[in-house]
Amino acid sequence: MIKKINQLLMATMLSVTTATAVAAPKQVNGDNTAAVWTSESSTPTINAGDYVVLDGVTVTFGSQNDGSTTWTWNSGNKGVIPSQMPSTDGTANTLVTTFSEESPYGTLPTNGNFFTINPTENGKITFNCKPSTDATQKLVFVTSSTDDPNTILSASVISSIWDSSYSFDVDSKHVYRFFQLSAAGKLTSYRFTLRGLSFEKNSLQGNNIAPFCSEVEASYTANWNYLYAIYDGKKGYGELANGYTWGSWSENRPAEQWLRYGWNDKVTVDQTNVYFWTNTQTPGKDVYVPESWKIQYWNAETQAWQDVELEDGQSYTVKAAAPNVVKFKPVETTQLRMAMKAAGDGTTYSALGVTEWEVMGTIDAKEVVYGDYPIENVDFSKVHLNDKFWTARMEQNQSVTIPIALEQCYKTNRVLNFQKAAAILRGENIGYFDTENTFDDTDIYKILEGMAYSVQSKPNDELDKKMDELIEIIGAAQEPDGYLYTPRTAGKPGALHSWVGAKRWEKDPDLSHELYNCGHLYEAATAHYISTGKRSLLDIAIKNADLLVKDFLEGGLTYEPGHQIVEMGLVKMYRVTGNEKYLKLAKYFLDLRGLKGVMRKEYSQTNKPVIMQDEAVGHAVRAAYMYSGMADVAAIMGDKSYLNAIDKIWDNVVEKKYYITGGIGAKINGEAFDVNYKLPNREAYCETCAAIANVYWNWRMFLLHGEAKYYDVIERTLYNGLISGISLSGDHFFYPNPLESNGKSAVAGRDVVRSEWFGCACCPSNLCRFTASVPGYIYAHHGDSLYVNLYIQGTGNIDMNNGEVVLTQTTEMPWKGGVSIRVDKNTESEFCMMLRLPGWANGKPVPSDLYTYVDGKPANIVVKVNDETVDYDMSKGYMVVKRLWKEGDVVSFELPMEVHKTIAHENVADDKGKMELERGPIVYCIESPDNSNIASSYITEQAVATPVWTDDMNGLMKLNVENQNSFNGIDHLVAIPYYAWANRGKSLMKVWISSSAPKPYAFNAKDWTSGDTNRLKVSDITYDEDNNVLKPKSKGTCNIDLMMDYKSVNYNVKKVQKYLLVRGSNLSTDDGSACLWWLNGINHGTSVKANVMKTIELDGKEQTVIAWDLSASGLYDTFNVDYPNICQGQTIFGVTSTADDGSCEIYDIDFVEDVDAYINTTGISNITNSKSKGNIYDLAGRKVKNLNAKGIYIVDGKKQVVK
Repeated sequence: MIKKINQLLMATMLSVTTATAVAAPKQVNGDNTAAVWTSESSTPTINAGDYVVLDGVTVTFGSQNDGSTTWTWNSGNKGVIPSQMPSTDGTANTLVTTFSEESPYGTLPTNGNFFTINPTENGKITFNCKPSTDATQKLVFVTSSTDDPNTILSASVISSIWDSSYSFDVDSKHVYRFFQLSAAGKLTSYRFTLRGLSFEKNSLQGNNIAPFCSEVEASYTANWNYLYAIYDGKKGYGELANGYTWGSWSENRPAEQWLRYGWNDKVTVDQTNVYFWTNTQTPGKDVYVPESWKIQYWNAETQAWQDVELEDGQSYTVKAAAPNVVKFKPVETTQLRMAMKAAGDGTTYSALGVTEWEVMGTIDAKEVVYGDYPIENVDFSKVHLNDKFWTARMEQNQSVTIPIALEQCYKTNRVLNFQKAAAILRGENIGYFDTENTFDDTDIYKILEGMAYSVQSKPNDELDKKMDELIEIIGAAQEPDGYLYTPRTAGKPGALHSWVGAKRWEKDPDLSHELYNCGHLYEAATAHYISTGKRSLLDIAIKNADLLVKDFLEGGLTYEPGHQIVEMGLVKMYRVTGNEKYLKLAKYFLDLRGLKGVMRKEYSQTNKPVIMQDEAVGHAVRAAYMYSGMADVAAIMGDKSYLNAIDKIWDNVVEKKYYITGGIGAKINGEAFDVNYKLPNREAYCETCAAIANVYWNWRMFLLHGEAKYYDVIERTLYNGLISGISLSGDHFFYPNPLESNGKSAVAGRDVVRSEWFGCACCPSNLCRFTASVPGYIYAHHGDSLYVNLYIQGTGNIDMNNGEVVLTQTTEMPWKGGVSIRVDKNTESEFCMMLRLPGWANGKPVPSDLYTYVDGKPANIVVKVNDETVDYDMSKGYMVVKRLWKEGDVVSFELPMEVHKTIAHENVADDKGKMELERGPIVYCIESPDNSNIASSYITEQAVATPVWTDDMNGLMKLNVENQNSFNGIDHLVAIPYYAWANRGKSLMKVWISSSAPKPYAFNAKDWTSGDTNRLKVSDITYDEDNNVLKPKSKGTCNIDLMMDYKSVNYNVKKVQKYLLVRGSNLSTDDGSACLWWLNGINHGTSVKANVMKTIELDGKEQTVIAWDLSASGLYDTFNVDYPNICQGQTIFGVTSTADDGSCEIYDIDFVEDVDAYINTTGISNITNSKSKGNIYDLAGRKVKNLNAKGIYIVDGKKQVVK
């Protein structure tokens, strides 16, 4: 370190170029109380290169000579620091480029003042600085690495440096420089005075232990403020810290307010630094500094808060533009509270605001010993399946899915992107990056991961050779320093993909996906190494991971991963290589979120620090990957705060945001979790990738806690919402997995059919890797406990403490409940065989009250060993059989496989009045190829469901459902496993089925409401209930927009009814005056004109009949002649009033097979077809003008009777 300091001093000295001799650098007074240094003439005089040596740090002063230097760009897109800054000449015309924290790497001015800090120890440096003008002066704080002191790693701007003291955490791995700014945000040449320089060594990393808290709490936090901002490192100094700060503003503000920190372990604290902010100069108004405040600690003995004892000469200062530093006698505690009294007049009090609350002290200095999950998983390489369900899927994955996915990657230029990048690195050009998404590289990585798993389970020389070829292509695209990202390396200069930043990593928090690509690279590399023993891909990954360590962990970049998975990948890299830096980097990335990171969005889970999160929000895949990474870090590093957070989030998901199919992520917008209990069916997103991520997360939760409930979630997801994402043929895919379909996608209105591939192909490639890894989720062990978590036929080799145990499972799950497990190898040791009792077999579909069986009851499972019944204990959802196991021992049991009817929690609006069918782990649905009227189908509690095996659809168990007291002929339904739907062409489908017979439709005026409140306000609709008349009023063409309140009614419309018909008065029959926009939840975009518009006479009054043919081409595609039931989904039509005030009366809205027959049954006379003038003929073939006389006529080619 001394050598580096001398090098820096010499570099500073040699950079001075003047016509006069320059004095040699000298050490100046370091006395804290007497020393005053200034950039103008003063005592003592300071020259370029002069330095102050304190215990643990050297401070060197910048150049005093004129010259021209700039910060420029280098190949790494980081700013280069000048070796010297010119002297002050007192003129203002040297102000140049604006400098900000957001863009610190621009051109710097030719004049300015600076000093450099070179720590040899970790600690805190404190100084007082005073500009020559006013309090609007600012300071620039720049950080560099000691290995590369001329390269900027980070920079920040500090406001209001008016004769105030400041403290900064520094460490021996970095060099720090300070520059002065003018009020305009530009470097200035004005006089700059530094004094009161001191350095305090740390007793703990950073010395400020606030960021290590496990909880933070406030008496109240305004909904636009952020509690966690008080320990995010952004102090603000009298300003809002980038918009993120704590404040307690509310309508009724109390006098007593407080903030509290809590730590998992005991801490010893002796100082606190508080930074208040204010937006007013009037006590009692808005946000103002407190009238008084004090620090209290939690006394564990008295179980009460106790005031700290201040050191001599210390007092509680109250300043908004400077830190309020208080030292006190050391206290040992687990909680610290700042109690504040707000300023006010006794009635009205100010809100309080804090940008940062630092707590200086130590945490119990325990030696860091990394652990791991308490339960050890049995790796996929130790388990070999031979069942009919999963083995067939794994073989299909190798022979069909992986090859077609690879073919698509070549066909869509994903592979070519790597080849283009390699060519550019060689100085050649075969084109530029041209695929759709910046994460397209990951499709190659995920397929490689799947290939690695697959060849381990079933060796395949061809796939092994293909992996080698792809890895060689990938390696050639890697830049010399390890960077691997084809959108940039192969990007067209000046025309990069819009998601790619000008600098590396800077847009990753948003959309660049650079770190996401890295994460999937690491996942693939570790799988490839474990499966094949080859280092080819692992070496590429190590080179890339080392770059991340250099730029982020050591370099201090604060760009948090926008799409999480790099955290999981880094942990796997740590496991394989033993490099602890990878593990620390995973935690570093997680801790950036909501704190020092640049993004603040629920979408990317950056709205709060990870340890403060307690609800699943935002993009579901990102979230579940993040929770998985948090579980990894919690297990290995023993971080209880991570564990507490993911436990709360898990409860939130399973209790309020989880689909019966195992899917997560309800919202189409953002592919995200919705609010609690909002779980729509047709609009459900439930991305396939989210189901996979949910398995990853719950698997880790099991390894942490050892509870069967996590495998209840895994199993439900595996057999339903996950494999529903791939066709039975293995070559077509679903991206979203809705629980209801009318044939049109709620995402974009497209036909709901499986696709061969997607522009965003994350789901197909994710299925490639996951399907091959299924054997790795069956067994686990801990101490003398061997867990059997999934019942799938095959063999498992488990390395127990007392030696290897080999188990062979025999079962026909998921179709039959019989399970037999034979001990094929054991050292005759005693251990506990932990046999999971699935929730579905014990009367509970999910581990919460979100879903309940109508007929659920606890099971009484008989367990036998060698055909003799044995006793067992129940522990955390496992049947525990403890004995001295011998080779040849067989444990067997039968899981009940009754068909269950399931209901949802009353708060799930979309499932009210509905039931779902399931058997074993399989969720069922009804689909139109088997059922003629999906829309009006129902099941009752008394319905009988009989399982029937069919060889169709690769062989499965379907359900024949017989309703009692059938209505409208719907007495028989056929249900199939949800995963198997949409494998027979376009179809209608439902998981949740009405639990009561719908009543026959009859017009009820009160059932109809506004379909568009911009056209027709609800207040402009009145009802004549005595005469059952609907009276809307709105001016304008098609402004009478009506929609059935379909969520509150349950009508049946027979399939033979073809027309939607409206009859009323004051309704226009002009062309375009009646339009249909939505039909059964499908938005048809442009208006569909009515097919029939007639003026009629009834009881001497003129009325109008308007009708739309629901079977018309382009309006609705029929399925088994099943016309749309608009009582089951959103249908909006508009008609036009002919009255001056926009009023009309509607007497009937009906569904009819024949409009003419409807008219005849009403006794209507004097019919005029406004759309058929000149097309009316009598039976003699003579053309007539109108239908004034009784008789039979031919109107537009159709028979019509006038009575």
